Amino acid sequence: MNRAQFQVQYLMMKNTKEMITSLLLFVAALFLTAIAPSLLLRYVYAGQQLLAEPKLLEYIPLVSSLVASLYFIYAVVGCIIRSNKIKHLMNEVEMMSDLDIDSELSEVEIAELESIVDEAITKKKPAIKAGRKAGVKTASKKVAKKTTKRKTEK
Repeated sequence: MNRAQFQVQYLMMKNTKEMITSLLLFVAALFLTAIAPSLLLRYVYAGQQLLAEPKLLEYIPLVSSLVASLYFIYAVVGCIIRSNKIKHLMNEVEMMSDLDIDSELSEVEIAELESIVDEAITKKKPAIKAGRKAGVKTASKKVAKKTTKRKTEK
């Protein structure tokens, strides 16, 4: 495995960890909202006569749900960013594997392909030379003739 594949695995693991942590924080917030007010009433305000509900009891559900919601938003945004990085790295891994042709070919196959290319090049060279002998002018010869004509006319 190369570095990009390790990064992909790490980012996927981090996405999973963040989402599980977010869900656990929501569960903790629910327990805190349900249990904390009754515990406060039983142990903190036990000897007091309460005529109104303490503000602390109002703020516990609000704060716990707010913290859980903010962490969930943070985790989702982080997962989206990491998912984009994962997609980019997966494309990079695919391009690297597409370009890695040499590892799939044996040395005999590579030598055979080189000989085929050499044969094609040698067959093409005589045809080019024969065309020049037959009177076919190339573009460079035409340009050279025009420039010499201009020089002689001046």
